[in-house]
Amino acid sequence: MTHDIQEQIATTRAALHEMEICSSSGKTLAEEEEELRQLQQQLAVRSAEMDAAMKESRTKLKELLDPIAAASFNDNDDMESNQEPSIFDSTALVNELIARAEKTTSYNSAHILYKKWTADRSRKMAELASYRDHQAALNAQQSMQTFQQTLAEFRRQR
Repeated sequence: MTHDIQEQIATTRAALHEMEICSSSGKTLAEEEEELRQLQQQLAVRSAEMDAAMKESRTKLKELLDPIAAASFNDNDDMESNQEPSIFDSTALVNELIARAEKTTSYNSAHILYKKWTADRSRKMAELASYRDHQAALNAQQSMQTFQQTLAEFRRQR
């Protein structure tokens, strides 16, 4: 019974502390809910922008890579090319050397395209991040202006 009472006291104290914090912020519950709703909308917009940027980036990567270059990115590459052909089989040796040269060329071109794609993707993500930071700065300025107006009104009333 004593434990239950102590638990109720602790719960009540926590609730009172929370109410003090809310009342010291000077905002009503409706204002807090409105601000939360606006932040959730902004988050949804930013999330949609990030999704669109990622889809665009993936589409561009697919456009850049042709089927031959895309095949070099597969994880299940054949390891047969590492096996040395018999010295007596000159046709197989020539074919193996040609295949290795083609694979190296397609790998190099795919590697260059991939590097270009990652640089473009990094640039776009940095643009989105700078936009988000700029938007946060604008929100902070607007919040500060609102605070200064409220403070000025309060001082006039005194």
